[in-house]
Amino acid sequence: MWNYIDQLQKGLRRKGHEVDFFARQPQSRHYYLYERDAALQLKPLKGMVANHVEKSYAEKKMELGSWIIEREAERYTFELAASYFNLSSYDILHCNDIISSIAMSRVKPPDTPLITTIHGSLHLSYKQVGWIDHPLSRAYSIMQEQYGATVSDRTIVPSKWFKNYLHRKFRIPLEQLVVIHNGFDVECFQRRLDSCLVKNSDRFYLGCVARLSREKGHRYLLEALGKLKQERSDWELWLIGDGPMRSELESQAEQLGIRDHIVFWGDVHDVSALLQQLDIFVLASLYETQSYATMEAQIAGKAVVVTNAGGIAEVVKDKITGLVSPVANSHMLYENIRAVMEDPWLRRKLGENAKREGRERWSLDLMTDKILEVYEECFRLREAGRGGIR
Repeated sequence: MWNYIDQLQKGLRRKGHEVDFFARQPQSRHYYLYERDAALQLKPLKGMVANHVEKSYAEKKMELGSWIIEREAERYTFELAASYFNLSSYDILHCNDIISSIAMSRVKPPDTPLITTIHGSLHLSYKQVGWIDHPLSRAYSIMQEQYGATVSDRTIVPSKWFKNYLHRKFRIPLEQLVVIHNGFDVECFQRRLDSCLVKNSDRFYLGCVARLSREKGHRYLLEALGKLKQERSDWELWLIGDGPMRSELESQAEQLGIRDHIVFWGDVHDVSALLQQLDIFVLASLYETQSYATMEAQIAGKAVVVTNAGGIAEVVKDKITGLVSPVANSHMLYENIRAVMEDPWLRRKLGENAKREGRERWSLDLMTDKILEVYEECFRLREAGRGGIR
């Protein structure tokens, strides 16, 4: 999400617009309004709100459970902080998750358009970590997803697949959702790539840039490489990213006898130097709306081997800009990795095609122009008195 926000502000500023950020960074103890250099301490605010929320629901004899109370307190705290900073001077508000979208819709000036970009399903994330096993928590999560995706004037999503998913799963009206593929500053990224030295080696370097979490499908990637190890050992896998599954993946690698072939890099701020060294980029995701890492690998001219999870099929064209295997199929993943390793012409052609198409499709200007069109549409709707889709 932060990559998207950073790229969007860069694109908007290039076109002469002023941009500010209201947010709480994951490790921060404050809410920030960055351009005003204003901050509001989180702890006392959230403590006060949480006590009030808990007391309010208790008085209504509503037993919602601690998880729902925590979610409500989080949203109300965001609302209160936004109210404190007074957002009336902004022409448009653009949220990047459903919680902030719900909060902003309740405290923003009534004539200010609200846009939301949804980068993934929060309900699915809750489900994957086991937070909504209780029926009441599950119902609350579904309601939150539905409300958060429809409360803004328009909702931007990064892929056609995700648009259809939200419509099918949560009955979000198709006309509410606008597909705008993510973009980034391709020229800047290319300059960083060009500044990196490429080392010659007899080994094949495979790389995966992804959080080490279940939905990224690393276990299937390791299974595929376990099969590969039985045939050849002239390769090394770089896992770039960190997450809750690291120890489990290290154990799996040991069991498969491939631990010596894997480097766990952890979180890396700028992946360009590592990407430049790779021969093959691999992503075994089970769920993906659109992958920035795959887009960057394409700009780097790398042959990519991915799954057909979610919106990845809109990023990679099978046998043209990469090889695509079914989700959770380690054997097909192994076959595709082996095919790219064994065929230098295929490896080069996939990389060249991916780079050429990527420069056209993932342009920051293209993404910014499409988002500005959405802004302008919402202004027109407001001026016409229709207020967008509700």
